[in-house]
Amino acid sequence: MTPEEAYNFIVNLGLSRDQRSEKIIMTDPEWAFWYANDIIKGRWPEAEPFIMKDPRLAYMYAKYIIKGRWLEAEPIIIKDPRWTYMYARHIIVGRWLDAESVIMTDPYWWYLYKMQFNMYA
Repeated sequence: MTPEEAYNFIVNLGLSRDQRSEKIIMTDPEWAFWYANDIIKGRWPEAEPFIMKDPRLAYMYAKYIIKGRWLEAEPIIIKDPRWTYMYARHIIVGRWLDAESVIMTDPYWWYLYKMQFNMYA
């Protein structure tokens, strides 16, 4: 059974949690995020090491599940200019000084970052 099939198994049967399926789902960052979001409706600590492997999903987990900073995932998020910008804008809600050198590598995200935080110079 794939992680997607395990997720759909739980959803289609209307189950709340299933340990056998969880072991499969947590190995895939995408499905682990959706399982935490849709089924658990909160943090899923056992799956967090898998979720944080992907900058986009780590950002989404911080925004929609943790609803705040996810310090453990920041070293992963900071690897991608887009999700670094989004994290600064929506999670930190301010400049992320340690990440500016990463955002700066992409002209589009750097432009949005500077506009968002009034860095006109």
